[in-house]
Amino acid sequence: MLAHPGLSFHRQGVSEESLAPFPDFGIAGLECHAHYHDPATTQTCLDFCTRHNLLITGGSDCHGGFAGRELGVPPVEVEDLRLGPLAERIIR
Repeated sequence: MLAHPGLSFHRQGVSEESLAPFPDFGIAGLECHAHYHDPATTQTCLDFCTRHNLLITGGSDCHGGFAGRELGVPPVEVEDLRLGPLAERIIR
């Protein structure tokens, strides 16, 4: 998984061109829903994953109180994700 591309590519921006090499590197998907992403970045990542049949994940990147990020932000529902074979292992 490529974690928070919106943070990783903040200088050049997230685009089809900046993400293009990653499927060839063997990534399974992108963290599309991330604390660092504005709506346009999220949509670019979602569209890229759809075009390339990649998994879609998300998270808050919260590493505890010292990180300055709140657990659960952004809100991500299971329905927002494409987890492939991992989906059947989710406990609700």
